[in-house]
Amino acid sequence: MKNTIKVFGIIALVAVIGFSMACGGGDNGDNTGGNTGGNTGGNTGGNTGGNTGGNTGSNTFTSIADFRTWLNAQPANTAATAYRVKLNISDLGGTSNTDGSLGNALITNLTKGVSLDLSGSILTSIGSQAFLKCYGLTSVIIPNSVTSIGSQAFRDCLYLTSVNIPNGVTGIGEQVFSGCKSMTGVTIPNSVTYIGNSAFSVTGLSSVTIPSSVTSIGTTAFSSTNLTSITIPNSVTRIGVSAFKNCTKLTSVTFQGTIIAENLVSSGQINPFEGDLRDKYLAGGIGTYTTTTPVPADIDNWKPVWTKK
Repeated sequence: MKNTIKVFGIIALVAVIGFSMACGGGDNGDNTGGNTGGNTGGNTGGNTGGNTGGNTGSNTFTSIADFRTWLNAQPANTAATAYRVKLNISDLGGTSNTDGSLGNALITNLTKGVSLDLSGSILTSIGSQAFLKCYGLTSVIIPNSVTSIGSQAFRDCLYLTSVNIPNGVTGIGEQVFSGCKSMTGVTIPNSVTYIGNSAFSVTGLSSVTIPSSVTSIGTTAFSSTNLTSITIPNSVTRIGVSAFKNCTKLTSVTFQGTIIAENLVSSGQINPFEGDLRDKYLAGGIGTYTTTTPVPADIDNWKPVWTKK
């Protein structure tokens, strides 16, 4: 069993490296040899012509099995030439490690970029780990009927750049988008009341608006992101430890309300924010705080000094 797991891990790593190298090659011209002629003949049997013109078309399927059969037959591509797929289904079939699931169809085709449209599907939830480590997933449209997204649903989808969170989802669960390094922005709807632990950690987020419906921001929720500024609305009453840890580009934080000391969770010398921001806010209250402290080579020694504007 250990050998089997090791072999699968090596295969997955090789596939990711291959897809990564392909993505790093720009638009790859016309993808000669991989998708020549708009993938002519690659989508026969009821879907002919749906993926012509260099993947500008869309392929529609009503079952995961049919989609998997089709995807298995397609050549490797890049994120820039991701296959556009519309799926009208009523069940995702389990986690990405579950045989027969949608996530599993993607995870077994790691070198194939897929832009997924689920807007016509009858779904009320995206289950935990549904798309975990689906490296080829570049974008997804979630149907408006979805009201919950389970923990780690999109964790480590390395090339996921675009996803919508329907207005009806009440919370962003634990590690839902953690590790989505290509995700630079996301819209959080006004229906969301909490942002879970590590929900957006280690992503490419450079900006985000926290809606006034949010009351709680979890531990390491936005840690290791590219945020440059953030506004904490007055609805937020709790921020977990390390919520914005290692956000080395974060230079401006605005607090619009009052959060009591015990709800700005700390553990020893570790606070929700780097440096002395917690202490400065508790002393200075509502307002905008900025820092110009440079980040040293050893990030563990970074102790930014914050000043209220």
